[in-house]
Amino acid sequence: MFRPSFLFLTMTIFLMGPLHAQGEGGVFTQSRLAALKTGEGSLGNNPAGIEWFNELRRKTAALGRESEVKLEDIEGTVYLNEQFVQGKVFYNDAFYESFMLRYDAYNDEVEIQRGSSNSLEALHKSLAISCEILGDRLRYMEYLGKKQESRRGYLIVLVEGQSYSLYKRYAKIFKEAKPAKTSLQASFPHRFVDEIEYYLKQEGKNPRYLKLKKSSVLEMLANGPSEKIKHYMKANKIDLGSEEQLLQLVSHANTISSQ
Repeated sequence: MFRPSFLFLTMTIFLMGPLHAQGEGGVFTQSRLAALKTGEGSLGNNPAGIEWFNELRRKTAALGRESEVKLEDIEGTVYLNEQFVQGKVFYNDAFYESFMLRYDAYNDEVEIQRGSSNSLEALHKSLAISCEILGDRLRYMEYLGKKQESRRGYLIVLVEGQSYSLYKRYAKIFKEAKPAKTSLQASFPHRFVDEIEYYLKQEGKNPRYLKLKKSSVLEMLANGPSEKIKHYMKANKIDLGSEEQLLQLVSHANTISSQ
């Protein structure tokens, strides 16, 4: 099997270069937000992070007020794993090297910390490069979103079979603070909330957004014996809201498709 030279592969994996200023391990630090408000700071090469902050400023300006956004004002985190953990990087599914990794689910980036340095780098976004963090395999893939639009991003592998593969998209969505309008209502702070979507890949096609409804699932599994799949769902009382049972269903669809 062809293996690229060490120099080429190193340049490829770290092509995106430094991600944050030294000593700042996350996008939303107090010093950086303060600098951004005066136009003197930057979010490195995180365009999504820059757009997030600009959008927040536009909205608060539209309300006729400036908003002092501090790190402690934002509940939650942009990371799937807050701390760096020992992970693995693969090139064309062949193991390359272990690194300290964490996944920024807001900016859809895998961050790398090498050695004792506090500076961060981003894993190059390439269809040939994947990684493993806390046992989850993350693949950078082309896929079809909710509106069948073509997108690229990281998907977590749940099942990979000959006929069908199932992936999960784990994202962080920023929600603005919402003050209570009356004493009977609850107020909410600025916060990051989880958004989870599932994608099903048919053989020879890109993954497609999977709506968790029986009719949608059966339609996307139509390449196999649909009556057998329908019977299996009914006999086993498959709950499509359960990731474990959804995984079980796709694995079974692969089994009967190969018979």
